[in-house]
Amino acid sequence: MAQVYLLLGSNKGNRFLNLIQSLLMINSIENITVQKISSLYETEPYGVKGQTNFINQVVEIQTEFQPFELHEKLLNIEKAIGRNSKGDFQPREIDIDILFYNSEIIETQKLTIPHYDLHNRRFVLEPLNELNPDFIHPVFKKSVKELLSQLKDNLSVKKLE
Repeated sequence: MAQVYLLLGSNKGNRFLNLIQSLLMINSIENITVQKISSLYETEPYGVKGQTNFINQVVEIQTEFQPFELHEKLLNIEKAIGRNSKGDFQPREIDIDILFYNSEIIETQKLTIPHYDLHNRRFVLEPLNELNPDFIHPVFKKSVKELLSQLKDNLSVKKLE
């Protein structure tokens, strides 16, 4: 079984419902077990201005799916919830990113693991740090808490109670 960290994010439609739906759909897939769920975080959009804030959450799962199979399953969930935006930095009903898949490094045109920019994003590192601060990034060989302490991103990331 692979240990996988996913980032869920929504800034379009009912953001909370979109996250709940995606989490339920992930958990309903055979060969995926949700292990841990971070708190919800309200975050300013990264790399763009003038959009609704995101609600983000990191989820730890265990799965028997290989990375590309898992990626396809997650894309199907995004489509089912209504994601139709194309390209980066667009409002979206749901975005599900694979942050880590064990400690594997995968670089293809279709899939990059670890997520190519997670080390620069507070909205990723804050909830990830909540779940596993000692997880070692396989490329940078630093823990999540180390990456967070060195972060230059000052966008607002507010933990929701």
